Parts: sequence; C-alpha cells; structure tokens
Amino acid sequence: MRIVVTRPKGRGQELARRLRELGHDVELCPLIEVEPTGPPEVDVAGYEWVIVTSPNGARELAERMRGRPRRLAAIGPGTAAALRAHGLEPDLVPAVSTQEGLLEELPRPAGYVLFAGAVGARTLLVEQLNADFIPLYRIRELQPESFPEADLVVLASPSAARITHGIPPQEVLQGALVLANTVPYMPGGIHLAVVDPGVGTSRRPLALRDESGRLYVGPDNGLLVPAADAMGGIAEAHEIANPAYALEEVSRTFHGRDLFSPAAAHLARGVALGDLGPPLAPDTLVRLDLPTPDISPERIRAIVLYVDRYGNVQLNLNTDHLEEVGIVPGTQVEIEIRGERYFAVAARTFADARPGDIILYEDAYENVALAISRGNVAEMFGARPGDRVQIRSDSL
Repeated sequence: MRIVVTRPKGRGQELARRLRELGHDVELCPLIEVEPTGPPEVDVAGYEWVIVTSPNGARELAERMRGRPRRLAAIGPGTAAALRAHGLEPDLVPAVSTQEGLLEELPRPAGYVLFAGAVGARTLLVEQLNADFIPLYRIRELQPESFPEADLVVLASPSAARITHGIPPQEVLQGALVLANTVPYMPGGIHLAVVDPGVGTSRRPLALRDESGRLYVGPDNGLLVPAADAMGGIAEAHEIANPAYALEEVSRTFHGRDLFSPAAAHLARGVALGDLGPPLAPDTLVRLDLPTPDISPERIRAIVLYVDRYGNVQLNLNTDHLEEVGIVPGTQVEIEIRGERYFAVAARTFADARPGDIILYEDAYENVALAISRGNVAEMFGARPGDRVQIRSDSL
C-alpha cells in the first residue's frame, strides 16, 4: 500500500519508519508547519495551575519554561505524553479531552492559572478561569505544488484536514458558499460542516447524501444544501436522532463535538445513513436566500458574500452581469461601499493592474470579486459580508 504522511517536517519520520517496516511504500508530504511564537522564556513560578492543550504546546512550554508550576494540567493523552517526554508529569489529564472536560474536573478555586497554547486558540479557559494566556506557537497551512498519489493519507492534525476554520461566527451564508465552492475539488467522502448559531434551539441535526454519493453532516440551517445542490441535488436526508451514534452526554451548546462529529465518524466506519434517524423530505430542509443583484442602466447594486483570507471581497455577481451592462476587462468603474467611493478597473488577472490598484475580476469560483493588487481591499473598505456595494462605469 502507498501511504502519504502529512505530519510537519521533522515529525513524520518515526511513523514513516514504522509503516515501512510493515511493508508499505511511504512518502512524506507535510501539510502544516509549527511556528514558535511568544517569549523565549515562560516564567511559570507563582501559578497554581499551568494548562496545555496539545503536544505542540507541551513541547514549546517544556523547552521555554522557567520555574515550576504548583500543578500541571494536560488535555489529551498525547499532550500528557509530550510533557512526560520532557520529564514533566501532569497532575490532571481529564477523561474528556476538551476544554469543557478539563473545566469539569479542575478543582475549584483554581487560583492563578496560565493557559499556554496556540495563536487563535479557543478562549473558554481564559473566560471561565480568568486565566493568563501565552501563545507559544501557530499552525501554518502548507500548499504543496502537487500532492502524491496514494492509497491512504495519514492526517495527524485537524489543521491538515479542514477546509477552513476562518468562517466568522454566525455567518451561515458565508460558510455555505465556501463549502459549495470547495466540495467539487475534494475527493468524495463525508463532509462535516458546522456553523451553528441555532445550536440548542429546535433546529434539526442533519445528515444527507447528494446525487454523486457524497455525505454531509451538520445543522439544518441551510449550510449543507448549496454544496449538495452543486453536486447534483439531495438524494436522501435524515435527522440525526439515534443516540447510539452520539456521545453519551449531549450538551446544549456543543453539537459539533457531541452529535455531528460522532455521526460523521460512524458513517466513515460504514454505518448506513438511514441508521442515524428518520428520513426527511428534501423540500422540508432549510434553504438560504441567496441575494440577487439589482442591475439597472445607471448602476449595479450588489452584496458582499464573502471575504477571503487575503482580503479579497466576493460579490453576488458573475461576469454575465457585468457584460450585460458593458463592463469588460479594461473598463474603469466607480465602487461605492460603506459610504465611501473608490475607483477600480475591470481586469482578467492581478497582472493586468499596477501594485495598489483596485480591480474587479472573476475569481477561481466564477464569482466577481474586488481586490487590490498586492494588498487587502477588505481592510481598505472595512468590508464585511452583507455590505452593499454599488458599481458605476462610464458605460452605465
């Protein structure tokens, strides 16, 4: 069997060696790298508890720690093992390997607490324990020029498997568009997606199959439907209601962990979709209202759908809308957003504009977007999803 190991550089050799000993053909192709951040030394003297939540955090803390904390907590057996490898024995490893699990077992009052983790880590421990926080590392996603052909890919980190964790809270439409845009480029399988502002309400937990055979798991709030529609439509849908395929205790506010992830895992193991719960008619599922542009002889009125990590601003337009009013590559246009006006040029590529120029172009998903050549247009505009944009040109 040919296996690709995607662990960070320098950390996949031992796994690769063991797989080769078993007779497999192994190739290393890192998809993430761990970049140290924060101070060169971490003084832990005086803290009642120091908490680490990942093996990377444990390694970074052990290498930089000065002094000794009174007690040390580790979330997850891998984190505990990383501490022990550096001669540090954790005083608490909760049975449930989450921040919530730690909070349930941590003695109170906890006293003076330090949370040493990753840039962008969840802030629950900080909020609940009034803890100090030191970011010791960040995860950077890598994009290899080509990915090796393989029978099996080993993903040792959620960062290597996810499409994105960059959807702002509550932005269901933005999440739905990203999922619909990216699913056609992914291998067939089970797609777990959670943007769930309605968690704890009457909204239904959902699993469905599209006409191409892909499976989706997530909330019934419109998040999954555009992706399934992009792959031929919904063939089958079921409410996730069978407790055999959820955690024993399901919280009211963390269905991603307690319902959706277990359901997706059971589907991956071969559980039939229908075993998760009763069938749902596809026409009863929640669907999002996708805004349509307003086009007149004088102007185009559009809506910001999505802002990507580079600050490019995707609109609810395609090139047919632009051509309908005579906007073609090279046309000078005026952009009005959030009460300010800017000049831009319609372009095919970033190379068609000078550095610093605002361009109106067709992005990789065939939507019209705004960008700055070598810049961040969302930052310049202060743009957010839902903002209204007006476009005028000499031809309008």
